[in-house]
Formats: sequence, structure tokens, C-alpha cells
Amino acid sequence: MAQFRAKKLDLGCFVNIKNIRDHTKRKVFEQHEPERLRLEGNSRASASLTLSSGKRSDT
Repeated sequence: MAQFRAKKLDLGCFVNIKNIRDHTKRKVFEQHEPERLRLEGNSRASASLTLSSGKRSDT
């Protein structure tokens, strides 16, 4: 987790280890959220196409 930790924290509260961990997790999540949403949308679109075409991929 230390590799993701920012050099300067933009915390507006009392700084302790729990706040630092929470802040780091939120920043990492925020950084990767657009990619996760894009992949989720792609998988939904492909599943929708598979269902609408009537073909099954597991056979």
C-alpha cells in the first residue's frame, strides 16, 4: 500500500494512521474507477450481444 501513498496528503482532518489508510484507499479507488467502469460497460455490452444473438459461449 505504501507504493500508492501520496507524497503530500490533502487531508482536512486530524492525521492518524487510520485516516491515512482510508485516504490512500479512496485515492487509489478514484484513480482506477474510470477503467473499472469502462471494463464493466464492455462486458455488459458483449453479454447483451451474446444474449441477443442467441449463441451460447459455453457450448
